[in-house]
Amino acid sequence: SQDAGQTAGRTMTGVTTEHVVRGTPAFMSPEQALSNRPLDGRSDLYAVGCLAYWLVTGELVFAGRTAMETLVQHTQVDPAPPSQRTELPIPEALDRLILDCLQKNPDDRPASADVLTARLAAITTGANWTPERAQEWWDLHHPAGR
Repeated sequence: SQDAGQTAGRTMTGVTTEHVVRGTPAFMSPEQALSNRPLDGRSDLYAVGCLAYWLVTGELVFAGRTAMETLVQHTQVDPAPPSQRTELPIPEALDRLILDCLQKNPDDRPASADVLTARLAAITTGANWTPERAQEWWDLHHPAGR
């Protein structure tokens, strides 16, 4: 018998197998995890929210013991605000924007990358991000250092 995705010695790309997760669970939107509606750019904005969350906290939004547990959390659990998971001050507008990107319903997320960009540009911070501050943050949060 041939392996799934193999035909006459050629690997087929884009072929899915039932019950196989395609994507990175830590960054997967609820609608992608559930396959319950067509995906659009707002699914990508959810992933951007996951990345932003990690960048400002050093932690994933959800980290289940298994991929399935992580996916269930993305579909059912409200994330803690980033400001509650870091010692660094996070502007309230950035906290809210990240949480807006992580809304379960795509209609409640920013409508487009342009909207997200405009909201990011409007956020003011108390201190400039310098290479020294970045290195200090990285030294504290680098995964290999744990």
